[in-house]
Amino acid sequence: MKGIRNKTVGERTINEVDKKGKILSLKRKPEESMETTSDEYCVPGLPGPDYIPKNKTRAKLERICHIQNQKITLNVGGKRFDTSISTLNVEPGSILAKIPQCFPGRPEYFIDRNPCHFDVILDFLRNPIFSSNNLPTDREVLHQIYDEASYYGLPDLLRLVKKKAKFLGFPDF
Repeated sequence: MKGIRNKTVGERTINEVDKKGKILSLKRKPEESMETTSDEYCVPGLPGPDYIPKNKTRAKLERICHIQNQKITLNVGGKRFDTSISTLNVEPGSILAKIPQCFPGRPEYFIDRNPCHFDVILDFLRNPIFSSNNLPTDREVLHQIYDEASYYGLPDLLRLVKKKAKFLGFPDF
């Protein structure tokens, strides 16, 4: 014996189930309900999305939209790194946070340093739960990251590198 439910599951509506609860038929929602757009989620100059995000993605999407106006390119030793001004401002006393303030409005800034470990520095600034576990275990590489963190004025990263070195038994940090 069949029962009728009309329960919505994702993009479909359950219309019929048997007495054991097995789904017998599904009908797709009308197309017009899936084509809703909102100018609220548009980046100027780009087409709008074909959907309205749910609350759980709203904050992430708003952050991405906000970052579009803060995009900055750092050319470190000839290698380009794209990031945002808000990422650089995580450590307000650092050289990286002060660069856009010294030369406002420039699309790209050149830093005459070795780019080898700059990705670690950006990961540290981007990730609020960055820990010493994210750092490499090689002694020489830790020294290089320590030197770069010192140059850029990143005391929290210096502390993490020292913690990692101590854990690994490197006494010369």
